[in-house]
Amino acid sequence: MATRQGRCRNFGNCEASNKQQVIPVPQGADFTCPECGCDLTEVGSAAPRKHNGVLAGIILAILLSVGFIAWKALSGKHSATGGSSKATLTLSGSNTIGASLGPALAEAFLKDQAAIDVRILPGENAEERTVQGTLPGDASASAIRIAAHGSATAFVDMASRRIKPEEAAKLSSLGDLWCGINLSREG
Repeated sequence: MATRQGRCRNFGNCEASNKQQVIPVPQGADFTCPECGCDLTEVGSAAPRKHNGVLAGIILAILLSVGFIAWKALSGKHSATGGSSKATLTLSGSNTIGASLGPALAEAFLKDQAAIDVRILPGENAEERTVQGTLPGDASASAIRIAAHGSATAFVDMASRRIKPEEAAKLSSLGDLWCGINLSREG
């Protein structure tokens, strides 16, 4: 009988997961860990690639950190009046990332920097958000603007899919943009 192979994702709560054991499961049987009952992640040459949201989050957090450090080093303080502030960092691109993950990471980043009055505000349209907060020692709010208009608009900033040939052709004057990192669901 044919089998599928998988690994448990219940780290810390399941010995099979902690040991990263490959678990054979007969075709047609529930694709769950026999030890803890959690869903398995398929492994092997026939396994489909999965989008790694954790890695995408880490990369976005790094981008936020680098942008913030560059802003602090090069531009000084920006003023804000009322509920708006000048963007200290703008991320544009993937609506998959920008809809909720991007604003949540920006909010967590500002809170980690001990900012007060951190909040997520609506932007000029449904695809835009501004995350703002006042950093220690600053008199005015700093803001991270997130424009989630889709990956086609953002291969300079944040994309959640591979670049299309016609998009690469438009950017060819910038040089070879291949970085070897692929977070797309397409493999």
